[in-house]
Amino acid sequence: MTTEAALTHALAGLTPEQRARLTLELARRKALKNPAVPRRPRTEGAEHTFPSSPGQERLWYLHALEPDSTAYVLPIVLRLTGAVDVPALQGALDALVARHEVLRTVFGEGADGTVQQIVRPAGRVPLPVVELPAGTGEEGLFERVRTEVSLPFDLARGPLVRASLLRRTENDWALVLCVHHIVVDGWSLGVLVDELAEMYAACAQERAPRLPELPVQYADFAVWQREWLSGERLEEQLAYWRGQLAGAAVLDVPGDRPRPAEQSFAGDSVPVTLSPELVTRLTRLVEGESATLFTGLLGAFAAVLGRWAGQSDVVVGTAVAGRTRTELEPLVGFFVNTLALRVDVGGGASFRELVRRSRQSSLDGFAHQDVPFERIVQELGVDRSSGRPPVVQVMLALRNVPMRPPTLGGLGVEVVELAREVAQLDLSVELVPEADGGLTGALEFSSELYDRATAERLVGGVVALLESAVVA
Repeated sequence: MTTEAALTHALAGLTPEQRARLTLELARRKALKNPAVPRRPRTEGAEHTFPSSPGQERLWYLHALEPDSTAYVLPIVLRLTGAVDVPALQGALDALVARHEVLRTVFGEGADGTVQQIVRPAGRVPLPVVELPAGTGEEGLFERVRTEVSLPFDLARGPLVRASLLRRTENDWALVLCVHHIVVDGWSLGVLVDELAEMYAACAQERAPRLPELPVQYADFAVWQREWLSGERLEEQLAYWRGQLAGAAVLDVPGDRPRPAEQSFAGDSVPVTLSPELVTRLTRLVEGESATLFTGLLGAFAAVLGRWAGQSDVVVGTAVAGRTRTELEPLVGFFVNTLALRVDVGGGASFRELVRRSRQSSLDGFAHQDVPFERIVQELGVDRSSGRPPVVQVMLALRNVPMRPPTLGGLGVEVVELAREVAQLDLSVELVPEADGGLTGALEFSSELYDRATAERLVGGVVALLESAVVA
């Protein structure tokens, strides 16, 4: 038997799931064989201008529409217990911004109308120490934290990193670090926390940080992405999304109030909890379908949304890290991309069938994840004047690991998850694994459209569907 015949015979013996996984892995390996992201020349201490990435371009235009919005302000709040070395923390912040160019980047329009990244030289990061009045309680502390988080950024003037250190007593502090989404994503927040801890230790011990040199910077990636994703490669990806989303209906989950003409991003959230027992049973069920926990959650979420909206065909967005190359993993920047996963929830499908449909949609979407979401929106010619988020109105995200508290010298450190009062979409669920095997998170919802009680009923419907599915 020839090699080609043997390969054909082997492929014929694979299940559709196995063939899909093999296709995805071969695509990943092919991507890794492409030339590495090159580092562009710089002059030390000078200002440099680079093209923005497509994702940054989208956020720039959203900011232009709502310059005072805080929908894209991402906060990191660390509760610190002990004697904080303020000069060491100041040095750590300065070193962090010096290391990652994107943290000292602002944005403007070039002569041709395109959005440009303007990288400024490294400098000092303001770190005001705010002495809270004696007797300030927990609520008073968090009211001040919320005040810090609620301040908007000016993308053209910057800086796009804002820090403050709140002191309630000699041994009770809160570090509030706010960054605009145009220069960071969720993965980046983990990088920031880990590197801040190492730089704090280095400054306190008067030594160099134990961090490897960065191979490239975010601006290098933005230039490379625009050059690499072009021509036939771009057209192949766009062809998939045109076919996948052709005729997809807008997901119209009934609200408690009419949709306003313009989206204001006002939002609220309700908690979501899946018990360890439920997660264990669900994992066992989906593995029987050669699927993942995410696809099980996607099937349930899509089914409940379809039932509420009276639709048999729904589009649910999810986020992918967008770091398909190893040299991008240690960088801070806006790499995350949105995938629009279309799921058929009609025909009285069983839960196992929903899992299979969600699995296939996810595999196909992940195999075509390189094209920026904004480019897909442009390709589909979506009307943006309806006050409705384009293409994707709801999101589901399953974070692999929770943000772990860093080690800051001898300080006690707690990562504080703030309840957000903004909503970028109509509905958005993010879940993170807990040490006991369960999942916790929140459903973020547009308070322009939904009451809190409605959001709680939606969460209850998803949990009830999962609980009935794992015992069926």
